[in-house]
This record gives sequence, C-alpha cells and structure tokens, in this order.
Amino acid sequence: MPRIMLSNMDGTKKRLLISSDIKCAYDLVFDLPLKKFYWRNSWGIEVSNLDGSNRKTVLERTSITGFALTNIYLYWSEARGTVYLSSRTGSSQVKIASNLQTPHLVKAYTKNSLSQGTLAQL
Repeated sequence: MPRIMLSNMDGTKKRLLISSDIKCAYDLVFDLPLKKFYWRNSWGIEVSNLDGSNRKTVLERTSITGFALTNIYLYWSEARGTVYLSSRTGSSQVKIASNLQTPHLVKAYTKNSLSQGTLAQL
C-alpha cells in the first residue's frame, strides 16, 4: 500500500504521514520554514503539514512531470513541453516556457538560496 512516511536520517523514529487516497508520490519537497511538504501524484500536486494534517490539492493536472518551490512561487513542467509558475497555492498560473523537449527536471534558484547553498529541485 503506498504511503508517505517521515523518519530521522538514520531510519529511526518512523512516522506515518499520509496513507489514504494515495496511489503514488513523486518529487517530495519539504518547506521547513512553513512546516509543510509537497508531492506530485498521478493527478497533480498536493500539500500537507509536516504531521500529515491539512492535506490539500494545489494543482489538478495529470500531465505534470516535475515541480520545484521557492519561498514565493511554485514551478512545474508538463509532458507537452511547457513550464508554468504560480503562487504556492496554485493560483495566478503563468506559462513561462513552451515547446521544450519534454522537461522533467526543474530547478528553482533564488538569490538567498544561492548564497546559502540550498536549492529546490525536481
């Protein structure tokens, strides 16, 4: 049965976060300052609190091939070669690139993430 679990880096203290209505989970991205995590599934992108509560669908699209987050935006690519950005809630969607060769990897860098050595990656 598919599920999303959280543990320490050494595998101890395993906790079940999501176990219902999940067929698959790809591209798990943690937003530690806001204590949330996002994941892609076969019907879109979802978000939940780090304890598994307050689960919501951010985007309902079946063609998403990957996504990344910054502190303001959500970026995602689709199988037909298009990349979009929106607010982190999925509103105000804007196409930022099209006619690409099936993008599967999206990385989002901010000035702060470069200076701190962190990045959001698909």
